[in-house]
Amino acid sequence: ADWISWMAQSGLNVLKLHMAPKEDNLLPFLKSLKGREVLRQAQDARIEIEYEIHALSLLLPRALFKKSPDLFRMDIRGNRTADSNLCPSNEKALDIVRAAAVALIDRLSPTTSRYCLWPDDGGKWCHCPKCAALSDADQNVAVMNTLIDTLRFRDPDARLACLAYAGTLNPPSQMVPDRGLFLEWAPISRCYRHAINDPACAVNREYATGLHALLQVFEPADAQVLEYWMDASMFSHWTRPAVRLPFDKDIMRRDVDYYRS
Repeated sequence: ADWISWMAQSGLNVLKLHMAPKEDNLLPFLKSLKGREVLRQAQDARIEIEYEIHALSLLLPRALFKKSPDLFRMDIRGNRTADSNLCPSNEKALDIVRAAAVALIDRLSPTTSRYCLWPDDGGKWCHCPKCAALSDADQNVAVMNTLIDTLRFRDPDARLACLAYAGTLNPPSQMVPDRGLFLEWAPISRCYRHAINDPACAVNREYATGLHALLQVFEPADAQVLEYWMDASMFSHWTRPAVRLPFDKDIMRRDVDYYRS
């Protein structure tokens, strides 16, 4: 797709490139002729590039599970599993993730120094004796805190997203976000027939209440919204052929006015 010319015509100024670890297609794309051409065109159009990656399975290879299951999360039945994320209480796991994160950002160029190394997509967190008292949101903040502390040694301007999404939409109650974290709010299961602040919609009313709570913990001026107004894949339930996008410009405008407020 001719992303850059479309973006320039629309006045959009940041292109975010996304990857899920199982696809492993972002880094090869950046090296390819097409990828390099996209980056060059973006630079010419003064469009910045950022990267959004569900990264924890990439940073902590699942192949390590056989020899070191304690690096990985424990489920509520007491079994270690490599299905997603990691054990935030395991220092060796954090050491591996920190080193891998530094190596990864070295390959993500150009950059704005705003990094998005998210938890695994919809992944569950740890319920081992050391982690059980921490909510999913607290475990997410704990991992992001240790990552940003390390990334700053490589990039002094580094900022890191703390993704509020799926199981981490509630604010942390025990962990305090590092000053280098910014809130990225992704209300993927909201209702798109109503504006996010429509009091007549019980679903969105709950989301709006949660956003207010998060903004008591994170700096509002740094927060960003990851919205799905034009996400054809989501509205098609991630299957092909895609459905006609049920886009409502009025809903989007009302949402944006609310977010700006």
